[in-house]
Amino acid sequence: MKKIVIKFFMTHIWPWIKAEILGKILVFAIEVFQKGLETLKNWIFEILERRSSSHSDHAENKAKESEQSANNSKTEAEAERFKSEARIWREVADNYKKDISFYQEKIDILTKHVSELTRKEITRADIKLEEKSGEFSVQIGDNTPELIPPPALEKKVS
Repeated sequence: MKKIVIKFFMTHIWPWIKAEILGKILVFAIEVFQKGLETLKNWIFEILERRSSSHSDHAENKAKESEQSANNSKTEAEAERFKSEARIWREVADNYKKDISFYQEKIDILTKHVSELTRKEITRADIKLEEKSGEFSVQIGDNTPELIPPPALEKKVS
């Protein structure tokens, strides 16, 4: 009887589970992974944005201080030196703003690549269930098959 049940399961139930249920589980797993990846990306963006903004604001303040010093200068040479300093600080501030855009773009490209790679790997991974002498093994993709315990067929008393 046990062999008949196992054969029925392997020929009728398992193909249905694999086609109808596991496909939905895999889609859900992909969605969860992508949401987690998006959350991680946004968290990294926020950190970079805060850090870059802080450095950029500092450089802008230094540029304003240099301009103020140039306006208060007593000689033309001194004023020109402070104006040059202000230009350099503005350039530094601008570079911080450019850096954040550069890194955000690179992180965006990386997360899209990881997301697509993960989607491909999960969707191409075939799930095989095999039964030999009453023992079941499951193999996902190219991984080594692993023995799984058989389902409990008797009722448990609570």
